[in-house]
Parts: sequence; structure tokens; C-alpha cells
Amino acid sequence: MRQSKQPAPNPKPGRRLISKAALQSSAAASRASSRSRTASLSPEKKPRRRLVQGLRKSSIPSSPAFPSSPPAHASSDDPLIIDLVDDGQEDTYQAEASPEPSDNEDDRVLTCLNTSTVQELAAMTGMKEEQLACMIEKRPFDDISKARRVTVGKKPGARKASKVSIGENVVEAVEVFIDAVAAIDNVVGKCDRDAKDIRQQLDTWDIDTFGHSKRERSQNSDDLPPTPTSISAPRYVRPPIAQQPKYMDGHCRMKPFQLVGLNWMSLLYKFNIGCILADEMGLGKTCQVISLMCHLVQDYEESKDGKRTRPWPNLIVVPPSTYNNWLGEFEKFAPGLSVIGYRGSQAERAEIASEIEHDPEAFHVVLATYSQINNDADIEAMQSIGLHTAIFDEGHKMKNPETKIYKDLRRIPASWKMLLTGTPVQNNLLEMTSLLNFINPDIFNGCMQHIQYIFSQKVTIRDVSNGAFLYSERVKRARTILEPFILQRRKDQVLSDMPPKICNVVRCDMDENQKQVYAEYEEMFKLEPSKRVTKVRGRGNDQNNCWMQLRKAALHPLLFRRHFDDKKVEKMARILMDSVSQDDLRQPDIKHLIQELKDSSDFGLHLWCRDYPGLLGRFDIPPETEMDSGKVKKLLELINQYQENGDRVLVFSKFSRVIELLQEVLAQLNIQHRVLMGSTHVVERQTLIDEFNDDPDIPVFLLTTGAGGTGINLTAANKVIIFDQSDNPQDDIQAENRAHRLGQKRDVEIIRLIASNTIEELIYKACQKKIELANKVTGAVTDEDPGVT
Repeated sequence: MRQSKQPAPNPKPGRRLISKAALQSSAAASRASSRSRTASLSPEKKPRRRLVQGLRKSSIPSSPAFPSSPPAHASSDDPLIIDLVDDGQEDTYQAEASPEPSDNEDDRVLTCLNTSTVQELAAMTGMKEEQLACMIEKRPFDDISKARRVTVGKKPGARKASKVSIGENVVEAVEVFIDAVAAIDNVVGKCDRDAKDIRQQLDTWDIDTFGHSKRERSQNSDDLPPTPTSISAPRYVRPPIAQQPKYMDGHCRMKPFQLVGLNWMSLLYKFNIGCILADEMGLGKTCQVISLMCHLVQDYEESKDGKRTRPWPNLIVVPPSTYNNWLGEFEKFAPGLSVIGYRGSQAERAEIASEIEHDPEAFHVVLATYSQINNDADIEAMQSIGLHTAIFDEGHKMKNPETKIYKDLRRIPASWKMLLTGTPVQNNLLEMTSLLNFINPDIFNGCMQHIQYIFSQKVTIRDVSNGAFLYSERVKRARTILEPFILQRRKDQVLSDMPPKICNVVRCDMDENQKQVYAEYEEMFKLEPSKRVTKVRGRGNDQNNCWMQLRKAALHPLLFRRHFDDKKVEKMARILMDSVSQDDLRQPDIKHLIQELKDSSDFGLHLWCRDYPGLLGRFDIPPETEMDSGKVKKLLELINQYQENGDRVLVFSKFSRVIELLQEVLAQLNIQHRVLMGSTHVVERQTLIDEFNDDPDIPVFLLTTGAGGTGINLTAANKVIIFDQSDNPQDDIQAENRAHRLGQKRDVEIIRLIASNTIEELIYKACQKKIELANKVTGAVTDEDPGVT
């Protein structure tokens, strides 16, 4: 497909991107630059680059830094076709006076150096503005050598030379930046051509990506007298897959937008382009994937082409917590498909792989969990099976290419790959490109270093708020790169009867004892490291990682060791060693036991006292100390309100120790609840979920965000409390949507508890900026939107 595409149209000249006159796009300039590089027999020898380790000059024609983006095609509200620049901006850019494009790289670098502001140069080079101000004072530069010779005076009293050269470094950094952008724009061109081919297909369908009929929108115009415009208007046709697969008949009824999702996946499959189904959580991504599996099988069975390759077995990899749900959904929606689970001990998994290898035609789908495909033996087993496609649920797990899971799963051979995630953009643009590189490595072949260089540049929250230079340019390129590979719909776009999700922030005043703990740690971390240990009592590891310690202090003082001093801990350890059997204690060394207890928090030591009250009860904390937290008090206040109103609530925390503490509080107050954490056995998880969903007398479900935030259905609850925020806001959004999803009949309220005047306020602001970035990249908001405040 890609070989037959026509080149993308030349970008429009004159558009302002870096400065009013610098670095404008021109295909002619790029071609001329390429000719100048190859035709010169004796090019000027340039000093060795040393600013970007391992980054080599691009072999493709160099283009000016951040040339103009491809033409826009649709409004930013479309999930697949994303506006990059509106018409008003086009006119503004074209109206600005700009010099003609330069014919070689040195001229483009000179234009950049002569016209860019200090802030713009700082964004490109990563250098300090005060240094670059000296560079700008020497302008204009007639040639590149003059720019390289710029020096800056050293501070008074400095030894050795009185001046230091900065021009060399600035020129080198700008050249590297231009080359990196040229490489990225090569990728942007490929992606825009793919998007054009996909868009041409989608435009002919009589239903849009939200599942709404296009024919109804054009019905009024059809009743009017024909005009030249209406006569030439395209006539819509039904999508290639007009009905849900026969394998699903009688078992479910797909919604129109889900049928569009099936057609979109099938289209990308035929084009052999890996993709991301990124519908908001709760819109039935599982159902759509099952429909694709059914379609592949049905289409092959009905085909009269005997030369076609059998489109199975297909691998689906899911989190352990959703494995049973996936099995149940296959049984519910498509019982006629043959699904085999790849799980068990290593020997059992090897036997399953051997069974599939000897009779691959017998198994349409291989269902596995991430925890069961975690070593070379499993990867080799997948390689021997002869997989046709590979689909990865919660695909944002592949956001970091340096992780073992990314490297292992990338080795799984499949002719086509797809990711399922409601959050394709989480923390930064680099994570998004890692996802795309996982499913379409040929697109980024040879360019990932350049992409990492541009997209990994740090942008502070203040920079984003102030419209940081190049921030919007990175977003525009990211949106163009993402467009052909992603289908993302929100609930409010496709479900007219979906109850609303209402989000509120509730700020909690800390308890007086808690305030004292927080203030002590806040003061401690202002001291030099050598003075910290003596200032705050408790565990030695409480002196480390100020960010985490302040987070703990904002949650509950029992997360530190303050009540149990060293003498108490040593006495407790000796009593346990003398009175508890090693079958229960499992620690024969008294020194190790003492250290283990010293490394525990007050709450952890309280659990020992609770479990051995006859031995350790006299050492325990006072019962009321579990209430020494503003957030715990507010949580109980809300739970009491919910019980009176007949509401049911999910409570999420990032930390398993916090969930255990809340579990202890609810147990003391005789409030029925269920608990799901990472340590909860996979077999028990679905039972806990079913118990909560089926029993209205259980008002509270406590879950860790990591274990309970993805892939499970808890629509029995209509309230969600985020007890403490994740640094990644998409984790919390996924947790919210355990309740706000298909099947929910009531309005869903989301409460974020934030301890006032603490580090949690900063975390909340940072998370809002990350959400703003994700919305801009996926087209949920335009670059002109003010964003979240």
C-alpha cells in the first residue's frame, strides 16, 4: 500500500513557525539542500558534534526546523481526522513577510540565528538564556564562521582565559535540532500519506466514526433542487462489513459505533498498518476485538480463494485481572470460536504451545496474560506457534521501550499488531511514539533517535501554561503522526443515553497531629542531608525521597514509625522470637527480625499487635490514632452519606498499605466492604467483583489503582473516590471508568480527595497539565483552547 502512494503536497510557504522570518518550510529548499550536500566534492569540514550523544546527521534532505504541518482535514472533534491549523491561521501565516527559503543548511542555520528570539534559541539548544543573549548581541551574522567565533566573558576574578567560546556550541545545537526535525518530518510525511488513504475510504461510508448516519444529515439537501455542488457530491455506500459477524448472531447486538470500529480495524488490517483502538473506557473495546476475530474467521471460511493464508491463530495478551473477564466475554459473545488459554506452570504452558503448534487450525484465539509471557521460553513458544495477529489489551504498558515487557513482547512475531488502550497519551509525547513504534516499527526505522531528542525535551508546567515555544509545534507533529493509527471515541460522542460523569475535588484539612508530622518533614527536607536524621525520629528510610515522604504525611501519620521507638521494637522482636513458631514467623535470625520490624511503619507494627494481642497488645497504638487523618475523616463522612442515599462507592489508592489501613478502619466500624489489591490471587478477583456487583448490601469496594483500575466492570457503584492521586492522571481516569461505562444507569460522581496546602496540590496541577497535553495530541481540544486551570 505505502509503495503506491502519491507524494504528499508541498507545504505552504510563509507560515510562521519558529520566528517571524526563520526556518520556513519549502520542499524546493530541502531538495536544493540535498543537492548541495551530494554535489560538493570538497565540503567545508565541520567540527565534531558533541552535544547530542549518539545522534547522527540525518541522511534525508534537511528541512528547516519545524516546517509547516500538513494541511488540516477536519475539525478537532473528529476522533480520527484531526485539525492542525484553522483557516484563519493559514491566512495569518501567509500574510507575514518572510525571506525566501535558503538553499543549504548553513543558510538556514544563519537565518535561525539572525531572527530567533532568546527563548526560541533556548528551546532549540537547551542552553541558558543569559548565554544566548550574548549571542544575539553579536547579530547579524554574515556567515556561519562568524557565528561560531562568538565568545562570552567570564566572571570577574576567574582564572585562565577571560573569555569562553559559545558560538560553536550554539551552531552545533541548532544544526542537530534542524536535522532531528527533518527526520521527524519525514515520518510525518509517511503518516500523512497513510492518513489520506484511510480517510478516502472512511469518507465514502454512510456512517461516521461515531456511528451516526451521514445520509440523515444530507437528507434535507437531497430534497432541494439540484445544484452543481449537490450533483457532484459523493454518494455514500455502506461500510464493507454491514452487519455483525454471524458468529455473534443471537449472542449480542453490536451498537452502530462498534460496527464502525470493526470496519476500521478490518481496514487497517487489510492495509497492514498496526493500530490503536483507543475508545474511552467502557465503550466495549473487548466486544469490538471479539467481532474482529469472528470476522477474520468468517471471511476466510466464506472465501473461494484457496490461496489465502489462514488468519489464525491470533494472540490476545491481557492483564491478569481481566483474564477471566475476557474468557467470559468470548463465551458470551462468540461461543463458536475456539479459544485456548495460555496459562499455568512453565511446563503446562509449554504443553499448550506444543498442542497449538501441532494443530494450529483448531485454535482461533490464544488468550494469555502479561505475567505468563515473561521469559524467553514463552516468547519462543509464541514464535513456534505461527501467530497471525497479536492484540495487546491495556497497551499503554508498552509506553517505555526500555522495559523488559516492551522488549520481550516486541519479539513476538505476528503479521499485524494492535493495542487497546483508553489512554494512548499519558505523560509525554515520547510515550506515544513508543506505542506507535511497537506496532509499526518500519514507519520509524532509523528515526527513533531523532524523535526521542525532540519529544523528550523537558517542558515545565509554567512553560506549557505560557504557550512555551515549540510546545505547540511538537503537539502538531505528534497529532499528525498519531492520526492514521488511532480510533478514539468518547462516551458523550457515541452514547446519547449514557449518564453523565461529574468530577469534583474535595480539599481536606489535615488533622492537627498530621499537620505536625507534615511540617517536620517539610522542614527536614530543607536541611542538608547530613543533618536530617537527627531532626525527625523514626525509620532510617523515612529520611529518603522527600517527594514520597511528603505524600505519605499528607495521607496518614501512621505510615511512619513514630509511636514504636527502637526499644519497643526490640522487645517485640524478642517476644515474637521466643513465643511464635517459625512456621508463622519465618525469620530465625533475631537481628534480621529486629531490622525488619524497625523498617515497618506504625501501622505495620500495629498489625503485628493485632494478630498477637496476648503477646504484643500492650505495645499497640491507641485505637483513635487511625482517625488522625483529614482524608480518612472525610472519606468516612462521604461513605455515611452514600449509605443513607443508597449509593455505592469505589475507593482507589495507589498504595496497598493505605488500602490495608482503610480496610482496618472500615472493619472497626462494621462497614461491609470488599478489597482487591495486587496481592489478591487472580482466581479470587472475579469472585470479589461478582460479590460486589450482585450484593447491594456491600457499600464499599477498596481497590489499588494498579490492580483494580483497568479492565473490570463495577457498574454497581455510582460513586468513585480517588483517595490519593497517581502521578499518571490516566491511571486515575481508568479507575473512574470502572463505574462509568456501558451498563451504568445512574449518574456517576468522581471525588478527588486532596490534602490542603500539601504536595498533593502540586501533583493535581501537574496531572491537569498532562491531561491537557493528551487532549491536544488526540484532538479533544485545539491548540487555542485555554486548557484546564
